[in-house]
Amino acid sequence: MEKDEQPENDGAKKPVLAEEKKPANAEKKPAEKKPAEKGSTSKPPAYFWVLLVVALIVAFALISRLSAPEQQLKLKDPGTDNTSQYLRIILITSSECRACDKEHSFMALLKKNNIPTELKSLDSNSEEGRQILKDFRITEVPVVLVGRPTISDKFLVKTNQGSLAKLEDVIKFYQKSNPGIVFTDNTIVIPEISFDSVPRTTFLTERPSCGSEKQSQVFVFTDPYCPTCIVGEALLNKFRSDFNSENSNVSVDYYFLPTVSSELDAKNNSSDGTLAVKYMQCAQTAESLGEFMKSFYTSYCGFIGKIEDNNPDYLTCGLANSHWMQPFTQTELDKRLDEAKVNRDVFNQCISKTDADIESNRALAVADNVDFTPLTVVDCRYKTPLENLSSTVCELHPNFPACKNPADSNSTAPAQ
Repeated sequence: MEKDEQPENDGAKKPVLAEEKKPANAEKKPAEKKPAEKGSTSKPPAYFWVLLVVALIVAFALISRLSAPEQQLKLKDPGTDNTSQYLRIILITSSECRACDKEHSFMALLKKNNIPTELKSLDSNSEEGRQILKDFRITEVPVVLVGRPTISDKFLVKTNQGSLAKLEDVIKFYQKSNPGIVFTDNTIVIPEISFDSVPRTTFLTERPSCGSEKQSQVFVFTDPYCPTCIVGEALLNKFRSDFNSENSNVSVDYYFLPTVSSELDAKNNSSDGTLAVKYMQCAQTAESLGEFMKSFYTSYCGFIGKIEDNNPDYLTCGLANSHWMQPFTQTELDKRLDEAKVNRDVFNQCISKTDADIESNRALAVADNVDFTPLTVVDCRYKTPLENLSSTVCELHPNFPACKNPADSNSTAPAQ
């Protein structure tokens, strides 16, 4: 292994998203977490609402996480020598993932804080890389494995307030909201969780591709009452508008999951929240999801107009509305069905088996390592935040018309 030189303070990328999901070096104490603030219903300049879309998607990610089963890992150790002056790291990436960043955000955190590393980089398709992924049961890259005995108390992370926190304490702080971070006696497994708050696409190594040169498949994992899912729908509408071309052949399928909805049911001692998940799923089966969503959110948010990223009334929905955290009753949901003119025969056949459908959605979410909503998976292999959806599709399908005309599609073409 070659020892890296100590990086300079400006080596890390600057955060571009909301302050609510800052890395631990931006908190007063690693053990504390500030609650998300409610949005304003005032109407500042139009560009503010575009920034708000991105901010809100990060702000509420933690409240919409799915519970993940505890992993039983067969672990090996990147390093056991606790006298090393360097933090021993194994970084595994994939040469197959054109849409993935080459650097793990944890490495950016180390560089920013001048923590010296002894780095070994592996490709997921190399013999050693495949063996490590198998031994650790890792199915998503990029991923970092840290030799825990090489973590020194001298390795400190500086916060924005100027205070210092031990590196291991910082990782434990992130582990509270990211169950994919796994500690053992000798190793810490760290998936890509955007320590620098930059949205990143990751690669699912065990999933076969379901895309082709002329076809892209987008799975959207979402929840009717998840605030960032509601705001994210504006980004999805923009995406569908940009890629709505016979030559693009992009299909978008929704998989509804009771994340925030189930929390509301527990809080209100009811099943109304989960019922909305079932209604959304069956509206899609009846091929009326768009109409049903429009009726649903027009009433829920109390606005008039399109679900789009420049409608301030819609963008503040989920933060300030008459139905805030109060799910629709069945009577109200039925009224939304009537307004959307959903085919009741198809809907009624679907609603009787939605429990099985939701469990199927959960199984797919587990297979795709989806642990929060909203999130998308492109071509069954690329786990992609909503902010990256257009750029990821364009990386994989650069010949799609929307990717050839970035000026007409809000710069969705891949960076050169």
